[in-house]
Parts: sequence; C-alpha cells; structure tokens
Amino acid sequence: MASCEEENVVEPIHSLIYQVIEIDPPHYSDYLLYYDGQLGGDEEIRHGNFEANSSYAGVLELWGRGPNPNYSGERYHKQIAEEEAEEHQVFFEVSEGLNLTVTYHDEDENGMPVGLLTDISTGAPSVGQLTITVRHQPDKFAPNVQNGDITNAKGENDFSYTFDVVIE
Repeated sequence: MASCEEENVVEPIHSLIYQVIEIDPPHYSDYLLYYDGQLGGDEEIRHGNFEANSSYAGVLELWGRGPNPNYSGERYHKQIAEEEAEEHQVFFEVSEGLNLTVTYHDEDENGMPVGLLTDISTGAPSVGQLTITVRHQPDKFAPNVQNGDITNAKGENDFSYTFDVVIE
C-alpha cells in the first residue's frame, strides 16, 4: 500500500468516525457521525442530534481498509497527527441555514490548523448538511484556508463525505 509520504499519493481512507462530546455539562454525547465504505457499499450511521445552543468537542478518526471486515486497517488520523500534520487539513463545510460552527482545536508545527480535534457550537434548531473533507497537501497559507475555507486550498481530497445534521 502506498504511503502519503510519497509525492501526491492520496490516502485510501475508507472509514470516518467523528465522535462529539458535549462540553457543558461534560459527557459523551450520543452524537456520532460514521461512514464506512469498507465492504464496497456506503454505510452511514448517525446517532442522536445536536442540542441547540450547546458546545461540543469533536474528535475525528480516519481509517483505511483492512484485510478483512473485522480489521479496521491503517489509522490515518494517528499518522496525520504524528507525522503529516503539515501535509493535511480537514475542512468542515456547513450548509446554509444550519446553525453549526466548527473551529479548529489542533495545529501543525507552523501553527496552522489540522482538524482532527475541533470545537463545535450550535445555535437555534435547524437542519442541514455537514461535509467533512480531508485535503492532502493544501496550501494552508492561501487566503482564508486557515479559517476552514476550502475554496483556495488546492491539493487533493483524501476523503470527503456529506452528513445530514439535525439541531433540536
């Protein structure tokens, strides 16, 4: 399997887990976004809904395809965090009308965002979509990229998936 350390190689990410933890009061939320393309099909699981006017911490895990359905494979979130933070950024695109804000809570050696750890704030009840995109070799110094705007990021997508989100 090719590594992302090679020039312009895209990570073969097949599963994403975005665990969301409510901050006040602190407890694990029932909210979890999960996508698995492991078995050739698309499986999305969304547990619970966000509460309106609340704060959360988000932890993103990225997994590669394992040799069989019982093995998750490469832990790309660990590889990115430990070795390739400068070469990756996760973008969180919120659809119009969804009262949700995602801010970065981690950074690379240059002080630029990575996106494996986030803070999430919700506003009034709403419904919309959240697209999570892992970008390989983005231009983190391009305008607004450090603020989470993927428009000028360049690079290639390692992974992208859109989830339906409910804030109640």
